[in-house]
Amino acid sequence: METYKYFNLVVDELDKEGTFELANETTTSSTGISSLLGKIWLKELVLLGREKAYLLQGAKEVIVPKGNKDLDVPIESSILNPTVTTTEATTVTWTEITNLDTVTVTPTPKRYAVSISNRTVMQSQVDLVNYAKRALVDGFTTDMEGAIASAVTGASSPAASLYGGDATSTNTLETGDTISPALIADAATELKKQKWMPEADRPFLLYVAPEQEGTLLKDSQFTNAAEYGGNEVLLNGEIGKYMGVKVLATPNVPAASDWGAGGNLAGHTCFAVKSKVAYVVGWQEDGKPKVDYEYFKADATHRIYLDVMYDVKALQQKAIVLIYVTDA
Repeated sequence: METYKYFNLVVDELDKEGTFELANETTTSSTGISSLLGKIWLKELVLLGREKAYLLQGAKEVIVPKGNKDLDVPIESSILNPTVTTTEATTVTWTEITNLDTVTVTPTPKRYAVSISNRTVMQSQVDLVNYAKRALVDGFTTDMEGAIASAVTGASSPAASLYGGDATSTNTLETGDTISPALIADAATELKKQKWMPEADRPFLLYVAPEQEGTLLKDSQFTNAAEYGGNEVLLNGEIGKYMGVKVLATPNVPAASDWGAGGNLAGHTCFAVKSKVAYVVGWQEDGKPKVDYEYFKADATHRIYLDVMYDVKALQQKAIVLIYVTDA
């Protein structure tokens, strides 16, 4: 599995090199901070990021080699049916492959930083460290997940666009046009019509917002059918599996508040995808997530940095189904 490759690399680097230990007590003049912030916090920071990444689980992940600014990623296409030749002593009919397109990923730097006053650290280490690490992780993972959601829901030619209830557009959505098991089944059908099928390592995934999670978990048709066998592996945020579609809830599904004829209905753009096919996350090989630290004497603050380089793009748009629903 490629997911979280770079989260793990950061942990490995910290273990092997130990370069981020805040070991110089004379510089920080804060006894014990090296162990708490360096050896414990930075490792937990990276591991916490793994737990918060939901949309990344469905991404195709690629590495832009060091020394290159971008990478062309082939778009996986539906099965090409070559012409069959059955007559003996007849030259085989050649079927030219013409559907090999690419998407270019160009990782760009994303930088995050938090600062903590030396006095505050000395007076309240534990609570402050917990808050600071979550601030960094939330900034990184929320932005990355938001970029993925924007790329997917911004697809110009998805396999299908579905709507709650009997609506045929966002303008015709009404109160009560919420997510339903029927919409999940329809999304699976639309993906299969494009000749995609769920696989053990590349399943169909449906991403919904917490509002839709609540609706589904109150629907007996969904909960009765969403039971798992003992060996089923669950993904982060997964709330059930229906008609072969794994359903995951995340707050990073895009919201809207101007749908419906009245222009004031709250709703979300949920989306079903063929995982590892629909969208891509490109990491820069030498721009993997890195955490660094310095003590700034001028204003007596501890400064922690997180730097990363990545890009997100929709890849195979025909492996995406958009689902527009109201929240209530």
